[in-house]
Amino acid sequence: MKPAALLARLRRSATPEPVTADPGQPPPEPAPAGPNASLVLDWEEAVELVRARRGDVFEIQFLGREVDRLRASADPSHAAKADAARAHLREVIERKLRGKGLLAPDGRIELVDT
Repeated sequence: MKPAALLARLRRSATPEPVTADPGQPPPEPAPAGPNASLVLDWEEAVELVRARRGDVFEIQFLGREVDRLRASADPSHAAKADAARAHLREVIERKLRGKGLLAPDGRIELVDT
């Protein structure tokens, strides 16, 4: 997915849903749009988002490829290593997205497999 499309998707998900008001009450004030509280993306989409904001993506790419390599391995001992590497990858992506203002300070991401 192109960085512009990803950023547009983030902006849409950061916009709160409209609330229908009762006819006798004034309409609610819109909440200010800010960073996302949660995101669902794969590591390659995270690379695109960070790169679009002129960030360093080397660590994300390295860990993402390591997770992919460990998951593809037939060795059962690599499953635990893959889970640990995936958790570390998620933390790195969260830190990078927070640093670029794309994720709220207490926001979380969910990594999906590519």
